[in-house]
Amino acid sequence: MRNLALGLLLMSIVGLSWATAPVKSIAAEDSQWGSVSGQIVFSGEPFAAMPVEITQDKAHCVGDRGDRGPILNPQWVINQKNKGIKNVFVWLGPDSTTKNAKFAPEQIHPSMAKGGGEKVIDQPCCEFEPHVLAVQAGTKVLVKNSSPVAHNVQWNSKSNGSGNISLPSKSGVHTFTDLVADTLPMTINCNVHPWMNAYMRVFDHGYFAVTDADGKFEIKNAPKGKVRIFIWHEGAGYLGGREGRAGKVIEVTGTVTDLGKLELSKN
Repeated sequence: MRNLALGLLLMSIVGLSWATAPVKSIAAEDSQWGSVSGQIVFSGEPFAAMPVEITQDKAHCVGDRGDRGPILNPQWVINQKNKGIKNVFVWLGPDSTTKNAKFAPEQIHPSMAKGGGEKVIDQPCCEFEPHVLAVQAGTKVLVKNSSPVAHNVQWNSKSNGSGNISLPSKSGVHTFTDLVADTLPMTINCNVHPWMNAYMRVFDHGYFAVTDADGKFEIKNAPKGKVRIFIWHEGAGYLGGREGRAGKVIEVTGTVTDLGKLELSKN
């Protein structure tokens, strides 16, 4: 009986150590990462986007808009209440002065290491939706035409080629596969409707965001310590101008590192 009791005690101790070890590992892992958040705001007096000139398929591009309202120039979308700027690319890089430096594998959280899944850019009513898209290498991107008129997709990029594909009404699809990280944004246009354009950036990690309608962003699971933040907008270029191409050094501390309001101005 004494041997049996001793055996049961030893089994319970071993079982307890097995059960608690993963908890300690997860807690240690969580202490290595944090979120980076902030808001990109316009530095001057906010202004409203102006309607574009519709030169093709007016019956659809104007007549079928319904509650969407007129098509506005998408370059500057500024919240009139809080001055937040929509559609700004924000991403992180290692704290290095080397051009296009990459994170070391141990600096990338497992959830941010690989791309995948599928994203869609549609052309439902004479504008690309979304106007700005950021994806990770390995993600499949479909450019669709769900509208009743013909469109096309013309793209140009540094590392993901260029091309021009017709997209028939209600059925046209072009799929980008095997996308690789690029240091410049891909430009996307529709030659049938010359006011239509969009931008896509491809990254080799998951530390990126696109600002929302309030100009806000959040990048999760960033490595704690010093990193560089990069901010780029189609109408302003890099925050900080030429020097901004090298990013700005920030330090990720705690659960959330809030950078507050970051001002961006027109060129």
